[in-house]
Amino acid sequence: MRDAQKPDHVSLNTLIGRLREGRYVIPDFQREFEWQPWDIRELMRSIFLDYYIGSLLLWKGNRRNFETLACEPIYGYDGDENSEYIVLDGQQRLTAMYYVFLSPDTELPNRKSRAFYYIQVDRFMDEDYDEAFHYDWYTQYWTSVLNDSKAQFENHVFPLAVVGAGGFELFEWIQGYENYWRRISESSDGDQAKAQRYAENAKDFGIYIKDIAEEYQISYVELDKDLAVDKVCDIFTQINSRGIRLDAFDLINALLKPKGLQLKYMWREAAPQLDFVETRRMNVYILQVMSILRQAYCSPKDLYFLLPGEEKPVRASDGTRYKKVLISNASEFKALWDKAVEALEDAIKLLQHPQEFGAISSDYLPYVSILPVFAALQAHVKTISHHQRLNAQRKIRHWYWASVFTNRYSGSVESTAARDFLDVKAWIEDSDDEPDLLLEFQNRFRDLKLREETRRGTSIYNGIVNLLILQGARDWMTGNMYLLNKLGSGGRSPDRATAGTVRRPARASLPRFIEMIR
Repeated sequence: MRDAQKPDHVSLNTLIGRLREGRYVIPDFQREFEWQPWDIRELMRSIFLDYYIGSLLLWKGNRRNFETLACEPIYGYDGDENSEYIVLDGQQRLTAMYYVFLSPDTELPNRKSRAFYYIQVDRFMDEDYDEAFHYDWYTQYWTSVLNDSKAQFENHVFPLAVVGAGGFELFEWIQGYENYWRRISESSDGDQAKAQRYAENAKDFGIYIKDIAEEYQISYVELDKDLAVDKVCDIFTQINSRGIRLDAFDLINALLKPKGLQLKYMWREAAPQLDFVETRRMNVYILQVMSILRQAYCSPKDLYFLLPGEEKPVRASDGTRYKKVLISNASEFKALWDKAVEALEDAIKLLQHPQEFGAISSDYLPYVSILPVFAALQAHVKTISHHQRLNAQRKIRHWYWASVFTNRYSGSVESTAARDFLDVKAWIEDSDDEPDLLLEFQNRFRDLKLREETRRGTSIYNGIVNLLILQGARDWMTGNMYLLNKLGSGGRSPDRATAGTVRRPARASLPRFIEMIR
């Protein structure tokens, strides 16, 4: 679909009109409106100084898309439902503009009062832009000022809600402001020269604000309403991989709500079982384990097909295409979720065991990102015959340590995890089908310069510490075994012990080192 993404722009006045009509709605997976008052002020400063404020990403919605993404109006909107665009990127900016220009009777988030925004006209016309943009609260004093145009003119307070009022409000305010100072300049009261300057500035200020309202352009990209949801999810995830990330979990949570599943509550129940590793992505890892087990792949686009009843396009080996439902209903999704949680919990226990993989502290886990595929492989081993499991675990160990010492999971890992799961699974089923990774490891290991290149906290450093634990390493000064509850706790003695023993693998022969990781 060539026109699936259509770049365009809209004037500030037109955008305000669409905000007033409730055209923009927010999908459930978006974070809440959370800008601070000063963030909103800086946005206003950028707009009225004619700066670029970034592009919006919008999806032209239809009733099905609005319901699928559980869309809600912009924060503070209480008008009729006129949904037209789903906001995928730009919620904070659009909501800030709605709050300033439409002035809803709503407190700012986490505040007890409403805020209003204004330009100090005299400062603005003196080009003192750092002092020209302000916000304040609806106190008794300011409420009286906002209800009294004469008080506004006298104090050079231009409420930005005037821009959003539409009609002749802006023209009437500017004309009133000019006439107010014109009358003073023609009277014998006060500083007539200053009043005359204010009156002249009023006309220029009015022209400037009118030009901004009519000519300032906000760019946006509009996705076609018929674009498949999985493609929209993929685009959204890529957009939000920069800045404050909204990950696949938020998307899937929103999409599951209409199907009767509360993914956030399911995660809250599972989280205590997986608290060994401190990562914000553990909830996504559960989804990735589910996806790997069901379809071998785990990119954000692939996770979309975990939705109950969703059809995934599949190409058969003969080139024909068909559609396949991976998960039939909510009960099946919940069962697979529980299986993935259990797999991750078992994987973490195995990795931290001092006689299995030696990552006795989360600080010494070489890769957090290797967890989904490692857990999926452990879950797969449970499905094969008992007499195959011992050899399968030996192969998984070999793959794991080869991954650690080749920095395999240091970058983007979704495609790597999928490829490794398929390769190791095939190797388990066929002893001659050894993954290419193992040959790569044997070649690359010869060039590792552990003394010069290994730094504390890297995967190789942590892998060496894990191997030392597995080999029953002792403190080189005291001769005692590591105190497992102290390693990684921040104390100095474990660091000294590690510093003294970490060099040993560098002197080990390649066959001996490979034997250690088997």
